[in-house]
Amino acid sequence: MLEDFFKVLESYSIKPSRKVQDLLELYAGRIVRFNDVVHLTSKRDTKNAIMRNLFDSIMLDIFLPKIDALVDLGAGAGFVGVVMKILRPELTVFFVERNKRKSSFLSVVSKELGLDRVQVLCDSWANMNMSCDVAVSKASCGIEELVRIMPNLVKVGGMLVHYSSTLEQFLNPDDFFRYYSPYCNTFQYLLVFRNKASEGH
Repeated sequence: MLEDFFKVLESYSIKPSRKVQDLLELYAGRIVRFNDVVHLTSKRDTKNAIMRNLFDSIMLDIFLPKIDALVDLGAGAGFVGVVMKILRPELTVFFVERNKRKSSFLSVVSKELGLDRVQVLCDSWANMNMSCDVAVSKASCGIEELVRIMPNLVKVGGMLVHYSSTLEQFLNPDDFFRYYSPYCNTFQYLLVFRNKASEGH
């Protein structure tokens, strides 16, 4: 299913190992299998939607330094968390997804892929109290709230990374990473907000 996807990665000089390719293929297959019931991604062009989201997640891996723990907020199908865990097996990943069907899918697919140090939390991100290195959001809404509650998600010095199709300067990100997506035919952005809260605050 992902033959064309791996060719695209190769054009970016990205060559995943055979094990990584096999896991990504298995993951993509599970999304296709459950998509009609769980509504994990677009039904109109499921294959392209899967490849687009996988590509976005691999770009995140290229951007991020070495970290110990990541939380995937509003995880949905879990593209960010699953791909990061496949690429970095040593990583601890939390999925926050309040939809019960989607959170059940995340639990099942994590076991089928043999992913350890993974926890699925069926709850709202507003109720979280954790201290990860990185929190990631692909949601098109709620970024202002996420920036506000960031100290409840990442440790001091940690970062919130938000996917965006534009460089939303009004949000005043501390940094950004720009990459070209062949699946959107445009540049995409990772907006970075750092937790600068002082210890004890």
